[in-house]
Amino acid sequence: MGWIGVIVVAAIGVFLLVVWAEFLLVAALFIVGGQAIDWLKTGVWHPHTIASQFTITAASDYTGWVIVDKAINYAVFDLEIAIPIVLLSAMGTAIKEKIVNSGPAARPTKKADHRATRQPDCRPGG
Repeated sequence: MGWIGVIVVAAIGVFLLVVWAEFLLVAALFIVGGQAIDWLKTGVWHPHTIASQFTITAASDYTGWVIVDKAINYAVFDLEIAIPIVLLSAMGTAIKEKIVNSGPAARPTKKADHRATRQPDCRPGG
């Protein structure tokens, strides 16, 4: 896959993130709610991580760079899955609001702008 394919896949990913942002937030709340109910039943907090959801086994060397490998291990094996989902939801919502508020309907026209036309002064002595 060349650079054009990567750009197309990234654009599709951003589009899906923007469209499904609020649904991601609801999904994260359901995940945390399920964990809380399970915790109340058993007394043990069972973490839902990317590794536990997709049954990924531990690998010690992904890139050969120690710090990058530690960050990958943390994100995959230790980070609760609800945290990145909430962050992705916030990013998608911010992008969506920016797109909606920058469209042509968001910009006032000169006819609709109350400052564009000078109203006559109807006060006495004015």
